[in-house]
Amino acid sequence: MKKSMIICLLVAVILVSAGVYIMMQEQPKASNKKDNEVVEEGEMDVLEKVNHLEKYFLSRLPIDDVNSISNQDKLNFAFFCLTNEELTSIPQSKIKDVLALYFGDGYQFTNENVLNSITGEEVVQYDSQNKKYIFKDNSSFSNSDSSLDLLSYTEYQNNENQFDVYRQYLYVDNSVSPYNLYSTYQDYLNKVNPIGTYDISTTNNMLVSSVIDNYKDSLPTVTYSFHKEDYKYVLTSITMN
Repeated sequence: MKKSMIICLLVAVILVSAGVYIMMQEQPKASNKKDNEVVEEGEMDVLEKVNHLEKYFLSRLPIDDVNSISNQDKLNFAFFCLTNEELTSIPQSKIKDVLALYFGDGYQFTNENVLNSITGEEVVQYDSQNKKYIFKDNSSFSNSDSSLDLLSYTEYQNNENQFDVYRQYLYVDNSVSPYNLYSTYQDYLNKVNPIGTYDISTTNNMLVSSVIDNYKDSLPTVTYSFHKEDYKYVLTSITMN
């Protein structure tokens, strides 16, 4: 069994479940894949999947069984993964492909109209006759209505058929001075049980990633568990302890 640690911390300023991450580590090397050749996923591929999963599901933890995810969350996550594309309509087969990449080829979902997960507004209509999803005018996907600073620390281990990614998160409330620090999203959201404070003026008004080292013993560990299905790793659960 191989166990590895990402020494450089992931530092993010995000909309919870949607955001931008700065990952200071070696980029994946170019693939030598030939046309029609299937290349098995490696460590960087799995870590990139975790980056996407946490952006959407971080405020919805734990997920002991991926089959328990609501159908609306399944569809919203699929569209979240496609937001870099020019979207006016999407064939239902593309939604199936995205969910299969993360959750497995047999992953079940129901085609239906899609609602904004925060406002409840209908943003995408499902056209059953043509088997495609059509975006409504001025539609907007939103997974959270509050922004935060987030520090994270990552370790992972893998063997032939199992890949587990362990992440600890430190939530930072930058609306007060000094900043309040929280160990869970719910505590951050409710502004209760801070585990410390951080005076940004002591570090040239920059949030230093290494501050998480001072709180690691107080932070829950979120485990993203994958198992291997053919050439790819698919998620089975996201647990927290």
